[in-house]
Amino acid sequence: MKDQLQHIMTEKDTLTYCKSKIHSLFRDTSIEKICIVPAYDRIKTISDTEKNDKLFNYKRPTAEIIDDTGYLYVFPGKDYVRHYKKIYERCGYKVTSKTPTQAQTTRALRNIFPTDMPDCDVILLGYVEALVPSVGEWQGNDDIKWKLEMINGQKVVFVGVAFSYWGNIIYSVVEMLAKYCSTIIYAGKLGSLSSSDIPNATIATGDSSYVDGSLITWNNLFKKSPLTVEGAHYTLPSVLETAKWYNESKDKYRFVDSEIGWAAKAANDFGLVFSYLNLVTDSLSGLFSENLTTEGESAVLKKRLQYVSIMRAILWHRIGAEQSVSLFSEVLKAQQSRVDKGYMEPLERNWKACLAFAYHTQEEAWEVVRELPRRQWKEQKVNPEALLSEIVDTQIQLLTTLAYAGFDEQDLTEGVIKKLHANRPDWKK
Repeated sequence: MKDQLQHIMTEKDTLTYCKSKIHSLFRDTSIEKICIVPAYDRIKTISDTEKNDKLFNYKRPTAEIIDDTGYLYVFPGKDYVRHYKKIYERCGYKVTSKTPTQAQTTRALRNIFPTDMPDCDVILLGYVEALVPSVGEWQGNDDIKWKLEMINGQKVVFVGVAFSYWGNIIYSVVEMLAKYCSTIIYAGKLGSLSSSDIPNATIATGDSSYVDGSLITWNNLFKKSPLTVEGAHYTLPSVLETAKWYNESKDKYRFVDSEIGWAAKAANDFGLVFSYLNLVTDSLSGLFSENLTTEGESAVLKKRLQYVSIMRAILWHRIGAEQSVSLFSEVLKAQQSRVDKGYMEPLERNWKACLAFAYHTQEEAWEVVRELPRRQWKEQKVNPEALLSEIVDTQIQLLTTLAYAGFDEQDLTEGVIKKLHANRPDWKK
């Protein structure tokens, strides 16, 4: 019995996590019975703890109380129902639930799906609010929004969803999107079973997932991408699983979450190309202080944004690579090498800071060249190859900085024109 209650998080962390998910309507009441209803109903009471500081993944189950029984209305998905059932049981409630079919999940999505979704080459799901360029307005409706961007000649639609498409719900999301694109990329977050994967500092990818009793495989678009780690994935209905599962799986699988396998299965079923590029945000090894209970802390969010920016650079490099390569993997590798050796820290997604850094390194390189006396060249006291190497090194820093900051070709062109029009005395007209 003890083993059945021992979850992959510590008991303290598990209880903290579960309590944070209890609807505010049920707190400080004598309610003991909870009935979980698989229905998307925003008319019922919204929890006081529901966040309102982001566009996506903030709408949570609603609730009401009838005859001393609490009713929790969750978006219809069998894994989502199972997850919330475990949460409420862990907090001591007596829970009953109804398990929806996949067809019910698809119908619920069809009822709220935007009618103006455009055709495109690639659809990107997941951490879209942080990944998408800031220009342009989001289209769609209050539940599902989209934004179209051209990346290396490819039409890429970023799709954001206001509610959680937990577990098999994402299967129906991909099913609905299948007629608009040929490729689905999921860029989200997951857990790792490996003690070598540091939370919020490891980017994961792979080409397989065990889901719903079967192994799903695909051709990974991000295979051997720089700054990533690869491994086998397990799709778990709920993060509240037993220690027995962890002990049996830690040597077989490296990554775990509730969506990747279902998204891959849907892509296979509907003839789409699929890959994922996810940030590790939790380690099931229990060796790190950063986990599901610390996600809202400012230090964690700050670090996460740094690595989301790296994810963005990798995505931009891979999308449309057959048509145009805007960022070579060697640049990212060089940057990672400098970080590993302690020469520089990973840069934040801060345009002003990145521009200042880029400007400084560029000016510094050419200042060295300008200040070299001619006699040093003549007397061969300067090694031309070494000097060229240093200049190239600063260029690598510059390119990587610009890539992290999200600058595109038009940004760079406009920047050069502005520089040429500055009428500086040290620039030839």
